[in-house]
Amino acid sequence: MLNLSLLLPSSSTTSNTVLVPIENSRSPYYLNNGDNPGIRIVPDPLTGDNYQAWRRSMTTALSAKNKLGFVNGTIPQPNDESDPLFSDWQRCNDLVLSWITNCLSRQIHATVLYVYTAKEIWDDLQQRYSQGNGSRVHHLKQAIASLKQDNMPVSDYFSQLKGLWDEFLNYRPIPGCTCAAKCICGLSRTLMEYQHYDYVHSFLMGLNDSFAPVRGQILLMEPLPNINKVFSLVQNDEKQRGAGLLPLPTGFPTVGSTALLSRLDNGPNNENAFSYPNTAPNAFFTRTDNTKQYHQYPKKERPNCICSHCGYKGHTADKCYKLHGYPPGFRSKGKSVAVVNQVSRNAVVNSDSTDNAQSIPTLAAMSAQCHQLLNMLTAQAQQGPHMHWRMIGMGKQQNGLYLLDLTSDFTAFCSNHFSQSSKKRLPFPNNTHLSSQSFDLLHVDIWGPYHVPTVEGYKYFLTLVDDCTRTTWIYLMKAKSDTKSLLISFITMIQTQFHTMLKQIRSDNGPEFHSAQSSMLPKSPLCFQSHLPITYWGHCIQTAVYLINRLPCPILSNKSPHEALLLKPPSYSHLKVFGCLCFASTLSGHRTKFDPRAKACAFLGYPTAPFSSLPSVSSHSNPTDMPIFSDLDHSSLSPSPLPISSHDPVETETPCSPSSSPLRRSTRVHKAPTYLKDYHCQLAHCVGSTTYPPSASTGTCYPLSHSLSYDHLSPAHRGFALSVIAISEPTSFLQANQSPHWQEAMFTELAALEANHTWTLTPLPPGKHPIGCKWVYKVKLKADGSLERYKARLVAKGYTQQEGLDYSETFSPVAKFSTVRTLLAIASVKNWSLIQLDVNNAFLHGDLAEEVYMALPPGFPSKGENTNLVCKLNKSLYGLKQASRQWFAKFSSTILKQGFVQSKSDYSLFTRVQGTVFMALLVYVDDILIASNDMPSVHALKESLHAEFKLKDLGPLKYFLGLEVARSTKGISLCQRKYALDILSDSGLLASKPVATPMEQNLKMSQSTGDLLDDPSIYRRLVGRLLYLTVTRPDISYSVQKLSQFMSRPTNAHLTAANRVLRYIKGTSGQGLFFPSDCSLQLKAFSDSDWAGCPDTRRSITGYCVYLGDSLISWKSKKQHTVSRSSAEAEYRAMASVVCELMWLLPLLTELQSHHPKEALLFCDSQAAIHIAANPVYHERTKHIELDCHLIREKIQAGLVRTLHVTSQNQLADIMTKALGSVQFHSLLSKMGVHNIYAPS
Repeated sequence: MLNLSLLLPSSSTTSNTVLVPIENSRSPYYLNNGDNPGIRIVPDPLTGDNYQAWRRSMTTALSAKNKLGFVNGTIPQPNDESDPLFSDWQRCNDLVLSWITNCLSRQIHATVLYVYTAKEIWDDLQQRYSQGNGSRVHHLKQAIASLKQDNMPVSDYFSQLKGLWDEFLNYRPIPGCTCAAKCICGLSRTLMEYQHYDYVHSFLMGLNDSFAPVRGQILLMEPLPNINKVFSLVQNDEKQRGAGLLPLPTGFPTVGSTALLSRLDNGPNNENAFSYPNTAPNAFFTRTDNTKQYHQYPKKERPNCICSHCGYKGHTADKCYKLHGYPPGFRSKGKSVAVVNQVSRNAVVNSDSTDNAQSIPTLAAMSAQCHQLLNMLTAQAQQGPHMHWRMIGMGKQQNGLYLLDLTSDFTAFCSNHFSQSSKKRLPFPNNTHLSSQSFDLLHVDIWGPYHVPTVEGYKYFLTLVDDCTRTTWIYLMKAKSDTKSLLISFITMIQTQFHTMLKQIRSDNGPEFHSAQSSMLPKSPLCFQSHLPITYWGHCIQTAVYLINRLPCPILSNKSPHEALLLKPPSYSHLKVFGCLCFASTLSGHRTKFDPRAKACAFLGYPTAPFSSLPSVSSHSNPTDMPIFSDLDHSSLSPSPLPISSHDPVETETPCSPSSSPLRRSTRVHKAPTYLKDYHCQLAHCVGSTTYPPSASTGTCYPLSHSLSYDHLSPAHRGFALSVIAISEPTSFLQANQSPHWQEAMFTELAALEANHTWTLTPLPPGKHPIGCKWVYKVKLKADGSLERYKARLVAKGYTQQEGLDYSETFSPVAKFSTVRTLLAIASVKNWSLIQLDVNNAFLHGDLAEEVYMALPPGFPSKGENTNLVCKLNKSLYGLKQASRQWFAKFSSTILKQGFVQSKSDYSLFTRVQGTVFMALLVYVDDILIASNDMPSVHALKESLHAEFKLKDLGPLKYFLGLEVARSTKGISLCQRKYALDILSDSGLLASKPVATPMEQNLKMSQSTGDLLDDPSIYRRLVGRLLYLTVTRPDISYSVQKLSQFMSRPTNAHLTAANRVLRYIKGTSGQGLFFPSDCSLQLKAFSDSDWAGCPDTRRSITGYCVYLGDSLISWKSKKQHTVSRSSAEAEYRAMASVVCELMWLLPLLTELQSHHPKEALLFCDSQAAIHIAANPVYHERTKHIELDCHLIREKIQAGLVRTLHVTSQNQLADIMTKALGSVQFHSLLSKMGVHNIYAPS
């Protein structure tokens, strides 16, 4: 029941009468005079799609009328009908009920016609329409992303965008943190900052190109201002540029007027200027004032914007005809300075034009109008003398038309007026005055900045012109501040070479000479005809000035400036076509007999003195005018200029230009000279060579030294890194048999095999087929990089074995690489020691139960003449299907006796805890990795294992399974530099041009793209090697998994995409993971998906990455096994995959003595998927999803996983689901814990 005491007046009132609730204005039962059931309290009715906005408006309106309690249930209906408030409540409820139904559409109103209380209809509408917001949210995202300013003013554009933001925020409010009264996590503040960042960038990126300057200035502010401040700045910029000026005064000449009177004054500040009265006849007067430009009233359909390319109003740069080309049949209407002048010319001179025919009135109207105008002109002429106006023509009536009397004054006016209207400004008066002596007067002008700098970085140039000789000097500048030093040097040059003093300098605002325009005139044709990139505009200007100084000048009596200054005519025999093909001689000191004597180049100009575009001369020397490069045989050159890409920096010399015919590759084996056998010559240029240009060091356009440097490494690790790639490993028996080192290694291996009784020589029994064998060669190094031994391993070709005959069961003791990365991340934080062991002939320790025959090894010494001998294997050998099983059974039984416990998460991991001493042992076939916090225990274990097996102690972990490990106090670095370089070398792409991303943005490849390869094995071998490279390279995981889908039928398009991955690896060959030592061991995961990303199957792509603190330990990019019906379902499946990975990692961390009591954080950018995971009521949207996906809910309820929302811009797993652009790709990569210790500075 309602508390009546709340409705009674205060006790402090002086009145003794008690107001009943209906009479108290503060009571919700009180009704105003305007409260009637026929009013509509909100402007827009509910249609279903606008429920949130309608609910917001209704809530505000009902709260203002103090009736909100009738719909939210705070004012319940009295139970007793005898209660005096019962009838009041019923009346107010009916009133609120009528208000609600009045604000419903006709269709919805019919569905709630028989509901009796306002609260029932309110709850019914909420249950009906509040659950269907998914599609609206999707449409709002699309509308926000696609909204552009286009032709709207800034205020209208901002209002539309703000409305979309507010509606989206109503559907998806920012979640609050779960902290107490005092927030300590800062989640809400961080999410608010992300929202502010999105708002500012969304608003700025949707503006037109004309706002590019102010947009760039705002984006450079630190921190970014709020969105309202940004809007204020942009709107002020719009007002300052006059984009929204008021229309011109009434009576000002319009487009439809005809020019009959001309104003004589041209000054902008004439006090006696004619004031235009607001009368129609004055529209027929025109001004010849060229200091201002007047435009007609803007039409309603004309957009109020300015093109950033051509500067004209009415369109933007994305629709500019000058930038994108004119449409077919386009007719230019001519562009004069004054609109009135243009119309006058068309009406008088070219009145039969098709474009103007539509604006000419009928002859009868024209006759009457002209008669009225002539009367007006006569009245104007009789008013008195006109100081600033004169008559230019007279019309006489003939057959109902008025024909102008073309007097000489009118003809002269038209000729002068129309010629001036076609120019962008009035010409300066000709001045043929010359100074009497050289350097008495010097004209100075600065041009720039140009938006494209030269190859040297110049944006300005300084022009100096001698008034006497008209000789021009040009200086390129990077900034205007260089002017002072250049002028001082120029004055010094004049004093030194010409023995004279500079007397006077004239700068801008002098109308006598504007030299910047004259030097720019020949520059554009030079750029056009040479086809050189625009970055060579500095050479164009210098060449243009060089030619101007040698051309005859009428002011100098047809002498050239060169002759006027140096008193001798110039030579023209050395002049060449700018940008033509030429050849530069190579140096003979480093040239062999078969090296080219010249290199193809592009002609860029003539030699210049240090401070002049003319050769520096003195009174005792002659100038040299020889060009930089000369043509040897101009007749044999191609008529087209030398092709140079406009996207890449162009060297003056181009030794890497491709040849027209492919060169034959020699098949001869290259050997270094014998006197260099003790030196690593091929690595000399890699160390500290990043400062040398490629043409000076290796002759390669894109050498490895540009992307690979050893300067930042410690001396010890630098020696190891160089030693890893110093010794090449043979790939065949024929190559290895040429080296005595490998011969000795093979002899040692055979001796060990025979000593262990691995096989017995016997004739091949009938019906048996022997399996083959091969040699595998590896170089084993110590921790300091020194050579440990040459290892030759005999491997059986087990892929020819048949199950049931040669083997029964197999098991490969291979540790998961996620386990390896997790162990290294924990060891980095807890400062555990990492020791590597190697087992000699590991597989020889397992007995073989099956009967297996093997062919004799290559190089096996023959004994006797029996060529039918084979090896009957008694013990397991590398390569056999059952070999790893036999070896692991023997090793695991031995290690379990030492007190170790086999891990349940990874059977190749063994752990032992003895008091405070912890030790972890990881097995990968015959490579063993030991991590421990106690070195004496490690030494004891090595001695114990050495008693059972023959071990090699390789010292601290440096090189494990092709992974290069570098450790410092800051953490552990893990990369596959050598493996990446081997792939590039075998593919022949070591000298290729690097690219910024592994795959083109938004590339969608399918099975039918391209033509089938003749030899698919090349593609399969390459993708297989790239798959192993993803062990430390999450940046190429998506690209490689995409390429692996086409292994069955690869095409040339797929091979091209694979080669692009190699070009990306070329630029980042040393990139890998970094496990910091100063981070927490908190599990964090990022999950994302690309809905229907596969064009062939329309299945989605799952991508996730898992962090232990700041260390990336697990990731995946994989196509989902079934088609998802919505993006939310695809995101939900991706979340299920990463939850499974987290559930596998939690017990693994416990076994590694890193307990994880906190919840594992799971970040996802899909609110729908997060709600599905937390809310089991959404059965209609999730009933078709497999039950195993719903383990997310179970783990969330158990407190093992906690889901959080992250914006798409900060979704790290996005790099696992699609091909991104360069900016977004490198932005996400920098946050993933990927580091390159070999990157050049």
